Formats: sequence, structure tokens, C-alpha cells
Amino acid sequence: MRIHRLLPAAALSLLLTVPAIAHPKLVAADPAAGSTGPAPSTLSLSFSEKLTPGAATVTLSPAPGGGVMVADGADGQSLTVTPQGPLAAGTYKVDWTVVAANGHQSTGSYQITVK
Repeated sequence: MRIHRLLPAAALSLLLTVPAIAHPKLVAADPAAGSTGPAPSTLSLSFSEKLTPGAATVTLSPAPGGGVMVADGADGQSLTVTPQGPLAAGTYKVDWTVVAANGHQSTGSYQITVK
């Protein structure tokens, strides 16, 4: 009977020692999600963990001048996005897909409004 009391504690200790399986999360954006302001020349996206270089895609719609260009940040956790043309007044959707250094993929989106 004593072993039955130890099993829950042993199982809990195993669960607490298993590393978390994390996916990169967007932690900051400039311009910020939901913001309204002047047309930015670049967008910056920062994530919660290191990203696989060259594995990110970002789309801006409607796409000015045919799309965007993405550059990986020096810190390994950020992206700089340069629209291929000037942003006219209106609402834009930013869709992103990134792959963490551990191979986990994440996707998300947000909107910005240009005055």
C-alpha cells in the first residue's frame, strides 16, 4: 500500500523535470499590433526565442509594390521587414511564420493602420 502513495509523487516529479516544448511567440512589434500612425519604412518583429536563420516568411496585405523583404536580426530573435513600396493610408495585415532554432514552427498575424 505504501507504494501507491509514492506513485503520484514520482509521476509529478517526472513531469516537472521534462523540458517545456516551446514555440516562438511574437513578443513585440514596431509598429505595434493594432496601432495607427504614419507609414513606417520598416516593421520590426521580436520573438521569444532564437529563430532559424532564413526560415521566416512575412506577408503584408494588401502588398505594396508586390510584397516585402525580410531580414533576420543580429540577435537571432528578431526580423526586420521592409515593404517593397510605400504604404498608403489604410489597414494592413501582417502575417508571419517563423521556425525556432529547435525546429518548432509558429504562425500569427496582426493589423496596423496607416494614416
